[in-house]
Amino acid sequence: MIDLDRVRSLAPGSPLAAHAILLERTASTMDEARAAALGGRSPVLVVAEAQTAGRGREGRSWYSAPGESLTFTAAIGFAAGTPALASFTLAVGVALHRLLEKALGAGSALTLKWPNDLLCSGRKIAGVLCEGLKGCADGRDVALVGVGLDVNSASFPPEIAPIATSMRLVAGREFDRSTVLAGACAAIEGAAGAFAAGGIAPFLTEYRSRCTLWGRRCRVGGVEGTMETVDGTGALVLVLADGTTRAVDSGHVEII
Repeated sequence: MIDLDRVRSLAPGSPLAAHAILLERTASTMDEARAAALGGRSPVLVVAEAQTAGRGREGRSWYSAPGESLTFTAAIGFAAGTPALASFTLAVGVALHRLLEKALGAGSALTLKWPNDLLCSGRKIAGVLCEGLKGCADGRDVALVGVGLDVNSASFPPEIAPIATSMRLVAGREFDRSTVLAGACAAIEGAAGAFAAGGIAPFLTEYRSRCTLWGRRCRVGGVEGTMETVDGTGALVLVLADGTTRAVDSGHVEII
């Protein structure tokens, strides 16, 4: 199992690590962290070895193998009135891209897929889901940052095997999940500090450079177009068939 004492020793200044809770089994770390935040407990990090109802964006289920993956939710407080907590998803994506690139190497074909996925060679290795809570018990707004990261999975169920990968499969070796979790705590907290100071703006240039999917055609809901960039709010800008552009602020991107 994940060793929280090791996580804390590797991230000695991390409030998330200091307030981490490890559950052997839960329905959803997001639900657990939400309840804690509504009760005035933030920061808090809820980590689960197994989830029975883990979910991603738009209610999609998230597969996590006990003992192989990292599934956790961080509840991070922001000053009341902090705008656009939903765009924090992009900031966390940049932070995790930095972390995984360092662990896997620059040749890992790691990229960001708007708004909340990290891919290696076109296969999903991690997902991020952010939800904002306004006016919690301690008077602050809270971002709930749910992360699913495939660390040591060697195989996947047939229905997702063609579209999923893990750090182990990419690098050809196993990783210590406690070490990866400690790094993720530091990465997310660093992103939170920069976001609190400047919103999504400090991350946009890096997000654009770390995403390699620009120029690819996609479908978002009923809209088809070519991915061009993200705008100043973090929305995805599509070039439509008639040459006009449209900014999409939510939805699942299907590469076509």
